[in-house]
Amino acid sequence: MYDEALLKELTELENTVRFDSFDFNDAYALGSALRAAGEKAPKPIAVRIVLDGMILYQSFLPGTDATNNNWMDKKQRTVQLTGTTSLRAAVERELYGAKAPWQHDEEHYAFCGGGFPLYVNGEFRGAAIISGLPHLKDHALLCETVKAYWESKKKFLIGFLRPAGDTTMRCPPFLTASSHYCVWSQKR
Repeated sequence: MYDEALLKELTELENTVRFDSFDFNDAYALGSALRAAGEKAPKPIAVRIVLDGMILYQSFLPGTDATNNNWMDKKQRTVQLTGTTSLRAAVERELYGAKAPWQHDEEHYAFCGGGFPLYVNGEFRGAAIISGLPHLKDHALLCETVKAYWESKKKFLIGFLRPAGDTTMRCPPFLTASSHYCVWSQKR
């Protein structure tokens, strides 16, 4: 069912979508974006955002139940243990076999789509999780929404540097001066 091309795609996405900052407000904003995306989905979803071991956002659309909560628990454990998407854990298990005891434990871990790692400044800090759709659709909706939120937070460096200690060089009024460069912070 899975192949090396999918594994490569998942790994590249995980290595690309990494935040420079992510806090309580971001958890609420991302969770709300996932809920809004879920309202347009063909079936209801549940959403959870975890940061530093704390559930900062959790929402259940009408039609979800305790089963969705259980799946989110499993997906959260999988992402926290592996630092990868829950789908990547499934792909690696299928391609390379179950090499660790936890990979045989489907009661506590999920080997399906719906969990995405949150890295902040290169450090694993939490997970975004959804449950309710067929697992590949969970994965697609989750990744699309997380990536769109990440893109909205990106900052772009303008193509010139201020020499260190140079206080005479001015940044244009639409840019913010830093000690060494001018930054354009744009929300898309």
